[in-house]
Amino acid sequence: MKKTLTLLVAIGSIACAKAQKSFTPGNLVIYRVGNGLAPLTSAATPVFLDEHTTEFVRLFQTKAPVVNTIALPSKSGSAAPGNFLLTAAGNGTTEGQITLSKDNRYLVFAGYNADTTTLAVAATSTANVLRVVGTVDQTGTVNTTTGLNWASTKAPRAVASVDGKKFFLASSTAGIYFANLGDTGTLFSSTKNRVSAYNATSRPTQSPTSRSLAIYDDSIYVDYQSTFSPGGTGTGTQSISFATLGSVASPDTTAHVLQGIDTISASYAKFATGTNKKSSPYQFAILHLRDGNVMYIADDNTNDSVTERGILKYSLVGGTWVYNGSMYARGVRGLTAYNSGDTVVIYATSSTKLFGAFDLTGFNKQPFGPMPGDSAVILDTALANTAFRGVAFVPGTPVLPVALRNGLNGSLVNGSAKLSWATATEVSTKSFVIEKSIDGKSFSTLASIVAKNKPSTYEYTDASKLTGSAYYRLKITNNDGSFSYSATVQLNNKISIKLNVYPNPVVSNAIVAHTLATAGASIKVSTVSGKTISTYTVQTGATQTSINVSNLAKGSYLISYENNGAISTTKFVK
Repeated sequence: MKKTLTLLVAIGSIACAKAQKSFTPGNLVIYRVGNGLAPLTSAATPVFLDEHTTEFVRLFQTKAPVVNTIALPSKSGSAAPGNFLLTAAGNGTTEGQITLSKDNRYLVFAGYNADTTTLAVAATSTANVLRVVGTVDQTGTVNTTTGLNWASTKAPRAVASVDGKKFFLASSTAGIYFANLGDTGTLFSSTKNRVSAYNATSRPTQSPTSRSLAIYDDSIYVDYQSTFSPGGTGTGTQSISFATLGSVASPDTTAHVLQGIDTISASYAKFATGTNKKSSPYQFAILHLRDGNVMYIADDNTNDSVTERGILKYSLVGGTWVYNGSMYARGVRGLTAYNSGDTVVIYATSSTKLFGAFDLTGFNKQPFGPMPGDSAVILDTALANTAFRGVAFVPGTPVLPVALRNGLNGSLVNGSAKLSWATATEVSTKSFVIEKSIDGKSFSTLASIVAKNKPSTYEYTDASKLTGSAYYRLKITNNDGSFSYSATVQLNNKISIKLNVYPNPVVSNAIVAHTLATAGASIKVSTVSGKTISTYTVQTGATQTSINVSNLAKGSYLISYENNGAISTTKFVK
């Protein structure tokens, strides 16, 4: 596993694919298969990295549209010099898991060095089609220089990395492998690069195939597809669903079972009702909450009368993972999550849907929002002839500063605007700045409220009486200087304006009696056809204003009074 100086020089000289549009930290990336032009089959299919904004989720809106797409090279000649193609099997539902490197700098994923004319790509030998590891950084620079003689006639499923330079690999064959950036040819072999080997005393009766893997706390975690019934016979009847391979620096050659998360777990039995209680885990996330570690798992299984389970929650209690409950999200296989204290934001993908969910309950408790059969919301849907695979946060700091549980609301109380909002999450949030506008375009600051950096409810009352129409919004500022805006709220308190002109008819000076003038109030004289003749600024606080009309010809005219967005018009005679 040692890197030679020659290898380092070689890697440093490798050309990377041309940088595309940069990602926005805090957003999501989905590994999408298919361009929508043809049905998905077992043939090699184009892969796209779709960036989905989380801006609307932070405002508690149920959508996360695509804002950026990076197409990976899929046609002969389309890869940059020194890079390989990277495609996926169109119907390979276990492929395409994408993860963020532990240092937050790279997304890592796998595919095939196969042109889209290649049929049954997962069954190809690596003698003809190498398996490729890809990376992309925050600037959108793609690197597909790692082409391996790995997972021959099998599907490459998942990749994990600490730094985007050393990779751990999982496929539809038993065992976990490692590789270095730029490895190809004799630099990689299925013998010297194998990490985990199963022996007669540590493996189940059938060697499980790895599904997904990730790195947490410098340890490698793997989940498996268990293929035998609970209560099976033979050596090693413990049924593996999750295991650790020890540290990244010195991985173990034997998989160590994580107790509690397996196909015959007693803690799981209270949820599964059929005789077959096997789980079907895919991508997962381990988070550190205030009182302990929690794991969220994407599970697409259906067993007997049990419907697809979706997002499972487990807590590590006394060395055993205890099942806490689930959040329904049909058929999910991709998953990523982030927490601030005990507030957890979860995103998961099925082949057709992007889901979002919050869990606010904390360690070893049933997840928040146990509505029957539907506690995760749909944020986006795959287009026809395309499919979602894995999901991860973009490179950079994957922080969701604020998610609003209730958006900005406004009401009139004794003539004043009362504003309120509530947050589901606050991460490194500095303040909420209340801004006001009369025209809905130009906003000024009313006040700034310090963020509590925990789920909270806020209120603010505008001290000035609202006598017309006004617009309010929140400017949500973060400690790193970034900010976002809430939706705008409009409030109306239009009152009838008293407007009289005397004497009428007027000789030279007209006395205009009106309601109390606020700043910016004005009087306009115009013809009966609406052509403006003259405009006068009204003194703030005045209730009557004198204007000189001696220069007007005899006839009828209109006089209008505008005050805080409200207008009243009357006629006078000269």
